[in-house]
Amino acid sequence: MKAEKVYTEYLLMKTQSGEDVMDELVVILSRKIKAYSHKILGQHEAVEDCAQEALLKILNNLQRIKSIKAMHAWMYKVTHTVCLDHLRKYRDKQPNKATDDATDEAVDEAVTQAPTADAVLDVKAAMAQLSQLHRAIIYLFYYEGFTVKEITQVLNKPAGTVKYELFRARDLIKSFLSQEPK
Repeated sequence: MKAEKVYTEYLLMKTQSGEDVMDELVVILSRKIKAYSHKILGQHEAVEDCAQEALLKILNNLQRIKSIKAMHAWMYKVTHTVCLDHLRKYRDKQPNKATDDATDEAVDEAVTQAPTADAVLDVKAAMAQLSQLHRAIIYLFYYEGFTVKEITQVLNKPAGTVKYELFRARDLIKSFLSQEPK
């Protein structure tokens, strides 16, 4: 994970210096953006659209990045904003249905993928039950290895709020996993 982060920073430096490594950079960024979009939206058709839109915004502004180290947090912030904009538009068209559909589809996907271990399935189902904010914080903290400070930059939330929501998300997952099957 850390090696990929360093390699991405290396590719960004090469891109900014004019070398033609954009194809490699696009492959890495698009995979990360799509995975994060999926965690936020949970909807397959919207994930592709939002990931593409975020990737275009990021690629169009790569030359403006002054701090290579800040690129990762900025990339997730752009993706987060694009996904939330999509959810706002979708919510305006179909009130109170967007988050329910996203959660239902994420749970359905977790069930239909049939991983080999029941524990993995349980964790995916527990993650699908979390709110968008909790899913985003868990994803950034555990899957991407972001610090609380970096998450605050992505989500525009104070550090205390991020710490509390991380604690709350862990607690919700723990309580979901400890429930007996019905």
